[in-house]
Amino acid sequence: EKINELINTAVFYFSLIALIVWSLSPILALNAHRFFRIKPEDQQEFATLILITGISWGLCIMLHLFLSALDGFQRFDLTSRIMVLQVALRSIGYYVALKTGHGLVMMAEVFVATQILGYVLNFLNFRRVFPQLRLSPSYIKLAMFQDILRYGLKSFVAGGATLMLNQGGALMVGHYLSESAVGFYLMPTKMLEQAIDAVSRIGMVTRSSAAELS
Repeated sequence: EKINELINTAVFYFSLIALIVWSLSPILALNAHRFFRIKPEDQQEFATLILITGISWGLCIMLHLFLSALDGFQRFDLTSRIMVLQVALRSIGYYVALKTGHGLVMMAEVFVATQILGYVLNFLNFRRVFPQLRLSPSYIKLAMFQDILRYGLKSFVAGGATLMLNQGGALMVGHYLSESAVGFYLMPTKMLEQAIDAVSRIGMVTRSSAAELS
């Protein structure tokens, strides 16, 4: 019962945040070029990318919890397989997009499509791991919402600070230089992120295995 209350309340809580993100995305899409140095001929494509990014962020906020729930059940094998599938499909999609002469917009669409596929597969896997799952408004509890909110405010501040630490430089490069400079200066960071993610996932698995042995 508690797990169902947590899942349903979290879905409701994160859905509200996702709606806020989706509502703000069109406003940012229309005005973000005023902050960044975007060429006039690229402003429409830039606005489209912001809209797609807003959709991606909203989906992540709302549905990422099923991946986290699988990690909580220590089913890293399921989440890792889905991640590998996503990377493979994205790589193929990016290759097709570039080969057919399309650009960043189609690549962003490929990313969101594989993201949605990953969330669907994580949800189906979680239902298989936890067959007692029930999705119903009756499981949305105010007390659980307050617990999530208390924890969420602290994690939001920590996550926001980490995001600004990692991405703040890219924002400043985009503001003072150009959009092409962002890709150039951000490439080492992105390469390091992949390596760090691989190490962190190995650490999660070994830490859980070590806890079981102790």
